[in-house]
Amino acid sequence: MTGSMPIRLQLLVVDDDAVDIDTVRRQLHVAGLDADVIAAPTVSTGLQALESGNFDCALIDYRLPDGDGLELIRSALATLQPASPLILLTMVQDESVGMTAIHDGADDYLIKSQITAPVLARSIRYAIQRGRTRVAQATREAVEAHAREVDTLSRLASSEATPQTARAFGRWNGEPLLVF
Repeated sequence: MTGSMPIRLQLLVVDDDAVDIDTVRRQLHVAGLDADVIAAPTVSTGLQALESGNFDCALIDYRLPDGDGLELIRSALATLQPASPLILLTMVQDESVGMTAIHDGADDYLIKSQITAPVLARSIRYAIQRGRTRVAQATREAVEAHAREVDTLSRLASSEATPQTARAFGRWNGEPLLVF
């Protein structure tokens, strides 16, 4: 474990198959990742969990009883800012499903039959790091936008009156403006 990872991860696994959830837990243990795993069996319960919890990462099954994992990813990214890092898990060995997940905002996708402890650990670590990078970038952009706004307002407040501001405020170079 690197120093930048939390001591104990909080993971959400959205999957309706208890065997798959146990497999994830077992692979995490083998990888040496200390994690609390919260399970949600549907798109709706997964979204509720993401809204109410603070997860380091969410592993989302592609096929769920009330929809698919892509719907959950889209909904989470549209409503939660910042959203937890998201990884799609799928039995489907169709590259287009994974690429759609990445295009829609997932941090990674894994084919269940190919998940090993090192692959799962790497995917989670990378997803968490990408999530931290997104948060840092969003914070930097918000600070820069605020600084630009303050700069613009400062320039406007200190600049000389223009005909437009004179009309708006009734003065030109300190003298009352007579409008006929």
